[in-house]
Amino acid sequence: MPECNARFLIEGISDHCPAKMTFTEERQRSRRSFQLCNVWTQHPQFMSIVKEGWNYNVKGCKMFTAVKRLKMLKRGLKTLNTQVFHNIVTEANEDRNTLKPIQVQLQRCPTNVEYQQAEISVYQKFRQSSYLAEVYLQQRSKATRIRLGDDNTKYFHSIIKHRKLKQAITQLKDNSGLWQTDPDTIAGIFVDYYKNLLGRKEIERVRDFNSIIRNGNRLSEAQQLEIMQFFLEREAKPTMFQIDNNKSPGPD
Repeated sequence: MPECNARFLIEGISDHCPAKMTFTEERQRSRRSFQLCNVWTQHPQFMSIVKEGWNYNVKGCKMFTAVKRLKMLKRGLKTLNTQVFHNIVTEANEDRNTLKPIQVQLQRCPTNVEYQQAEISVYQKFRQSSYLAEVYLQQRSKATRIRLGDDNTKYFHSIIKHRKLKQAITQLKDNSGLWQTDPDTIAGIFVDYYKNLLGRKEIERVRDFNSIIRNGNRLSEAQQLEIMQFFLEREAKPTMFQIDNNKSPGPD
């Protein structure tokens, strides 16, 4: 479906603001950055994939070795995701639809052994697939304060949709004051802006950066001295373990 954008103009002599609607073709999806999905850890082959990637023989400095092994590990996890978890939400919906008619037949004939066995088998499969789908959707929606439950799937979908709309830049005003909606043109505006900001002489750049820093929040002298204090390993460990499971610390 084409995307629809609305821009509300000034009202003039009317008591209503006219809305200008523009329809654009569906944008080509950009390549997502890699993120570890928590559902992968439920697979029995997960640890073997991690060990295989981390035991990859690499020669070089410590940082080069770590980055190279992470790339190999990422390749193996992507393959696992494609083979097992690619259609995890669709699979849960299919299991739900398969379970419904069996439970209807079981309600009509509660003593039917064949229906009872079929209901147990399909129910267990749906329970597992729906749990994995909710873990996946909860991580994507970043709704960490919501407990997992069958009624949350629709809510997770709405959160994901809202985050996509919030993060998308569908239109941007250029230097001439004209609104641009083409993705390539919008990207060019950003590139030109930072080229103009960073591509000038060093003295002018420093002056601009100092003006930006002065207008923002700054640490007090006491706060600056506090973050420079030494810390112990036993103090760092509980801090690291307080990070949410959906947050991954970087190499720094």
